[in-house]
Amino acid sequence: MRVEYEDDRLRISYSPGDTDTAVIAFAGVGLALGGIQLEEFSASLARGGQGGQPATVFVIDKRRSWYNDGIAAPIVECVTVLLERLRARRVIALGNSMGGFGALALGPRFPGCVRVIAFSPQSSVRLDLVPFETRWPEWRAGISQWDLPDAAGLADEVESHLFFGRSDSLDMQHAVRFAAAALPSRHIYRVAGTDHDLARDLKRRGALAPLLEALIWTEKLESEAVARIAARGGSWLARKFGRIRLTPLEANQGPTHI
Repeated sequence: MRVEYEDDRLRISYSPGDTDTAVIAFAGVGLALGGIQLEEFSASLARGGQGGQPATVFVIDKRRSWYNDGIAAPIVECVTVLLERLRARRVIALGNSMGGFGALALGPRFPGCVRVIAFSPQSSVRLDLVPFETRWPEWRAGISQWDLPDAAGLADEVESHLFFGRSDSLDMQHAVRFAAAALPSRHIYRVAGTDHDLARDLKRRGALAPLLEALIWTEKLESEAVARIAARGGSWLARKFGRIRLTPLEANQGPTHI
């Protein structure tokens, strides 16, 4: 892993690829991707069958500010220059939890971004916007400059796929906020039998890699296509995804309908 930029707030590193696709991965509170170490994650992104490895850019918010406190602009500037050097023409942004928020809020700002993938993302962590959110008080209290207060209505110009564990009531309230934005390019999936650790569960079951491969390399994805891909990702993934039919959460569905 090569370090492109680092200070006391931010770390940006990358691994070159051999295609014109780049994946920008935003780290979560644990400074990883759902418990998956960055090097391991990078190795899992190769395109099976046809071959090819995307360039991978890792963005770490060391102070867990949900990419606030003045780091958003430097991230966009630094990563944009890096993508040009890597000759990336097609860009995918992804993240888990806080990283999912970062991917939704910042991903569309990068040239060539066509898709955002977010596992268990928060729509916001600002108290006045999401009074139901009680997690991570030690990190949220330290945010003094809200450059990115709310991601619920962001990423409307790119295709986005948001995944939530249905057993986590707080995450499902964020899912409702995302759905209320009613963005036509947004697809929201609710996975039964798992919670905020959805990405970790998918990895443990051997389902994360095939799902990511499809989400990264398939040119155009609708909800039904993801359902078919999920059905090929292993019996556990097919069973969970089949149970919820992988249709987007509608804007008029409240918490009792999910």
